[in-house]
Amino acid sequence: MQKELFQEWLFKKYTNKTTVTILSQCKRVEEFHGDLDKHFSKNNCEELMYLLSYNTNDESLKIKPRHKIPINGNIKNVSASYKKAIKLYRTFCLQNSKEFINGNSVNNQKGFENTNYKNKGECSLRSIDYSFDNLDKLDEYFVWNVGQCAIVEPETENLFDIALNYFKNLEGEWFFKKDNSSFFTRIIPSLVQKDSTLKRFFHELFERTEPLIEEYIQEISSDEEDYDLTITDDDIYLAMRDEDETRKSITG
Repeated sequence: MQKELFQEWLFKKYTNKTTVTILSQCKRVEEFHGDLDKHFSKNNCEELMYLLSYNTNDESLKIKPRHKIPINGNIKNVSASYKKAIKLYRTFCLQNSKEFINGNSVNNQKGFENTNYKNKGECSLRSIDYSFDNLDKLDEYFVWNVGQCAIVEPETENLFDIALNYFKNLEGEWFFKKDNSSFFTRIIPSLVQKDSTLKRFFHELFERTEPLIEEYIQEISSDEEDYDLTITDDDIYLAMRDEDETRKSITG
């Protein structure tokens, strides 16, 4: 975890007490699930967010949490608090990642084409490419990324412009299956303004996902503005220790 930079980022949004608690909770998650930066590099902390999810139904059925963190209190509330801390760290990482906004354009290629690839292996995927087994998975990926862009670029009010900027600045290629096709379709998002078929695809993609993007932005914004300080005895101990360390670093 990039503690110092994250701490500085948090101080711009929250009080010292809240900042220290969030840092302590992130460190607590790291203690049982490993470095947060590795989780972000692997899948933008999506797997970790899943492990920290614990809903009312899980609580009523007394299901054991998926995460490894010991909790001596209300499992649902404390898990949700840890999850919010990780959401904030993910937002911080995205805002500090140049690759998230910038991409290299691809020239002299078709932006949209049907292919004869029957499986992911034949697509010759690079680290910058993505494959989706169906349009629903592609839509979910698009919603999450455009939602994060909207948070990163609050000065841009038009959601369509945010989505288009994200799409045309993407590096790499997307492969996906649509309807009941057994073949992958290949697109190069960065060519959206040069290929009429790809442009139509983008407009359809945005039209069907716009409500979901708005819902996602509202959920994330609510999480950041109203941080829930549900903490355990371990959090209190770590927060007191970290607050003392923070005070020493500030005063020199």
